Amino acid sequence: MSNSKILRRFAVVCFLTILAVMALSVLFAALADFDVGAGVGIVTILVPAMEAGQTYVRRTGTLLEKPRMWRLSIFFTLINLAFGIVVMLATMLVAPMALMPVLSSVGLAGLLVVTVIVCGIYTVAARFFLGFGQNGALKRQEKMQK
Repeated sequence: MSNSKILRRFAVVCFLTILAVMALSVLFAALADFDVGAGVGIVTILVPAMEAGQTYVRRTGTLLEKPRMWRLSIFFTLINLAFGIVVMLATMLVAPMALMPVLSSVGLAGLLVVTVIVCGIYTVAARFFLGFGQNGALKRQEKMQK
């Protein structure tokens, strides 16, 4: 399975996960007056990374090499970042005043520092869940063969 196929599949699952997280956030806020918080955003990279690992093992029956997993995790983070930027811009178009106080309080330098730190955390998390997904799928395959 080529990197481009893995990345395409990741992008689709990532987009769907972002939509699901956004819908659940709005639903919880409207029905239960509960704010899920910003930390739930990491789910948008964990679920697609784990699914990518599972799909790779199901289709090839082998594990990814560690250097390739790190490269894919970096690309996963960049895809997730791009989607995040699109969502932020869309939010600013729909409700420009909602994000302005946050952006003005941290400033551009603060926003860049936070983005770099979050990207580092997301890359490590994506790598871990990519491995977690493929190991789980491999164990399921071995169980079914017994």
